[in-house]
Amino acid sequence: MINYQEAEVAELRTLFGATTVPWAGHSFDSHEAGWAALSGADQPDYNLALVHGDNADRHVQSTIDTIDASGRPAIVMLAGRGLAGGQILADAGWVCIGAMPFMARENPGGLLDPDIRELTETDLGRARELAGAAFGVGSLAAGRLFTPELLDHPDTTIAGLFVEDELVCCGLMCRAPGASTGWALATAARHRGSGYARRLISGNLEIDFARRGPSTNLCLATPRGRRLYEDIGFQTVEYWQTWSKPRWFLGVG
Repeated sequence: MINYQEAEVAELRTLFGATTVPWAGHSFDSHEAGWAALSGADQPDYNLALVHGDNADRHVQSTIDTIDASGRPAIVMLAGRGLAGGQILADAGWVCIGAMPFMARENPGGLLDPDIRELTETDLGRARELAGAAFGVGSLAAGRLFTPELLDHPDTTIAGLFVEDELVCCGLMCRAPGASTGWALATAARHRGSGYARRLISGNLEIDFARRGPSTNLCLATPRGRRLYEDIGFQTVEYWQTWSKPRWFLGVG
């Protein structure tokens, strides 16, 4: 794990939240103890909130109230001093679904992969198909992240890896001042296990570096995905406790 000072870790948490702005839009809200990015999607993965500062109970309750008002499934994450707010979530019927490694690396720059390029509007349909299949939500829901608006956004890069002119892996990269984060990485089922996801992450970051300069690369990895990110130089900063409601993940309740 990387040994950052507490203030540095707090800044990285805030920067990670800021990279959600391109897809969260006007719903993004940040304060001294955390942030919320509620896109309005029907997927909890894109209605996110983090509480990491003081007065955790108050901020967690406020976050729950905001999510309830939105009527959308969500994930609430706790880190740092925010971990003290777990009981508030439990009392409201939320359950802890695990802990995810929050990871970082400095982007050293490098050679661009010739098989990876930025997508055009004609590629978006295929990108939605890949994302819909990968996340089990269908191409319509996946379309929230692979849109012409995000394609043209000054702080995003949507790139794909092509094999014999076929798009087989794609992902969205979002930039905030000093930080870059990847979202919605998807690989065609028959090509999984071929190393394409690792190449796409690296390639998308290199495109971002070439266009916008150096940044700290951030990610919130799944436990299974942690090794993939370690292979390209990411290190774990800390773990974020993740909470949601059973019916959003198990289809019950």
